[in-house]
Amino acid sequence: MYGFSNDIWLKLDILNVLLQDSIFYSSTAIQTQLDYSNVETIKKNCHIINEELKESLDLKEDPIIINQRYGFKLEKDYNAMMHYKNYLFTKDFTYAIYINAFFERKSLNLLADETYVSLSTLNRKVDEINVLLESYDIYLEKWPYLRLRGNESTLRIFMFLSLNFIHGKITNISWIQNSAHYINLARKVNMELNLGLYKHQIEGFALWFYIQEFCIGKNYELSYMPRLNKISAFLEYLPKPNSLTHWNDLEWEFFSLVYSVSNFFSDKSLILIDEQLFKIIMTKESFIEDYQKYFTPLSKKSLSVLLTAQVNQLILSNFINFDNWFVKRIFNLDFDKLSDEFKGISRIFEKTWEDFETHAKKRPTDYDKIYSYVLILSVISLQEYKHSVSFFLRLNVGIIFRKYIQQKIYFLLEQNYEVEFVEDEIWADIILCNVGDYRNIERNAISISSVINQRDIKKIKRAVHDLEISRFETL
Repeated sequence: MYGFSNDIWLKLDILNVLLQDSIFYSSTAIQTQLDYSNVETIKKNCHIINEELKESLDLKEDPIIINQRYGFKLEKDYNAMMHYKNYLFTKDFTYAIYINAFFERKSLNLLADETYVSLSTLNRKVDEINVLLESYDIYLEKWPYLRLRGNESTLRIFMFLSLNFIHGKITNISWIQNSAHYINLARKVNMELNLGLYKHQIEGFALWFYIQEFCIGKNYELSYMPRLNKISAFLEYLPKPNSLTHWNDLEWEFFSLVYSVSNFFSDKSLILIDEQLFKIIMTKESFIEDYQKYFTPLSKKSLSVLLTAQVNQLILSNFINFDNWFVKRIFNLDFDKLSDEFKGISRIFEKTWEDFETHAKKRPTDYDKIYSYVLILSVISLQEYKHSVSFFLRLNVGIIFRKYIQQKIYFLLEQNYEVEFVEDEIWADIILCNVGDYRNIERNAISISSVINQRDIKKIKRAVHDLEISRFETL
């Protein structure tokens, strides 16, 4: 959800770091991982997070151990992230704006009184949010009452994803009355359609039912984008379950589409797709042909997986277009981080995507790109695309230190590369030399200490990165 304080996102990012492991993190270490803010601000916020977590979790002891020398340590998980998000967002008056605009529709004057802010402050906040919502073709209408406007299907998906991100489950939302009714409805539909949802998934499913039932009760009318109406001709829907006979056909189709194409709940589909649609997608809107120029040719099974996923993505993009911020924050998908994790594959994918963008009928979005990248990771053999990196150790050290250096480099690079140590430097991609070795004038030679410190690690990573760039340029 847009418009919330930057302090909230910083606190959540800091907590994310602390949740990685039950060890001490210095303010500098946290700042290095976040790659934004500054050490003093992070230190100050760690103390605030400790107090707010203590309050939100109703703890007697401090959840974060604070040591002046070592930093900050969260010893237990406490399911802290879910509780803390619920605590932070609901205290921000931006939350009240969204809830009012979608569910309550009160006047700005009344909402200003209820949230204890001035009318001018509320007006400025609404204007700020509207600028941020432009990419979704939705906006906050101010008069005669505050209302979230836009395509009805987009509004429902946007609110579900936002509330699900903040609260995690329907029972965490204090203002929803009779949440047990929606949990029971979710359970019934889960059984009737044999969806196979687990207990922890049911409460998220129940939140989706709450939004659907609320909108149906208010007679908010669904409508599809014209392009989606064309696609609908190639889709067949399963019959409505008995628990939802009070829904009209369009409501059931919308529910089936979102459930099937979004993967919000499971990978089970409630729609049947005509093979003809796959052929149209393959020729007009798919990156698969570009993919097969650079990657291993697809098996029939992998091709079917990719085509089905592309149809799903095409349908979902007709309901809502996610921008890069939404993908990073709400879906927790960061293309740069994923690319860094699988460097060899990401280089090839970038070339694939460049080719696809030149002929795509509709300009691909940030979400299209990262979704396609994750698709590729799901169907290829990651081992097959590990690049090899060969090292020659031109080091004046004993055999034990040589073995130690080899192990350190294996540990540093083995996730992304096939590491090899060669016996002649002419076969090496990278030569590691002693500090002060004046022969290391070769382009691929770097000097390191015998213990491989942090500076050496940065040098090695930079050398490997440069090697990858040179290989990529030859594609």
